[in-house]
Amino acid sequence: GSCSYLCKKSKQRKSLKRICEMYSVQAGMQQDSGQQQQQSPGHGPGPYQHLNLRQYIPDNIKTGITDEQLVLKPTKDLNKMLKSTGLPKEDVNKIKQKRRTLKNRGYAASCRNKRELEEESLKVELENLQKDISDLKRSSSEKKIKIEQLRESYKFRQEWAKNNTQIKLPGHLLRSFAAEQADSTN
Repeated sequence: GSCSYLCKKSKQRKSLKRICEMYSVQAGMQQDSGQQQQQSPGHGPGPYQHLNLRQYIPDNIKTGITDEQLVLKPTKDLNKMLKSTGLPKEDVNKIKQKRRTLKNRGYAASCRNKRELEEESLKVELENLQKDISDLKRSSSEKKIKIEQLRESYKFRQEWAKNNTQIKLPGHLLRSFAAEQADSTN
């Protein structure tokens, strides 16, 4: 009971920590690109641009915690901390919204990474399958050539044996090559 609960919480914290690490890298890149982009006044970010959370709540000054701590802090602890700060309800809601946005970005980054890894894995698998197909085609072609050579050899020997009156061929060894030729092209 309680052990599985603690293990689950520990796994969640590790997962959130990885998400924060991914977000930290993305946030650093975003700040650089965000300064270069100019947006028209009155318009939010484009369809694939992140909302600049620094404008939303700059640096969590009122709470004194970093974005990473905000994401990693358990909900109960965050609620207690926010209650003890005496912040207005509007600010508390903004902080909670910022936390949710940060978590969602982390989950999205995690999902992207997972999808990219899966895509790479599938590309490798596809290459291996294409190589297998190529090998099988080559092997099949070689076997068809070998079968044709054996057929020609058998045909030659059968004709030689028919022409030699001293050799009696049993009926089950006689072949009609014209009919087999048509069947073997499949």
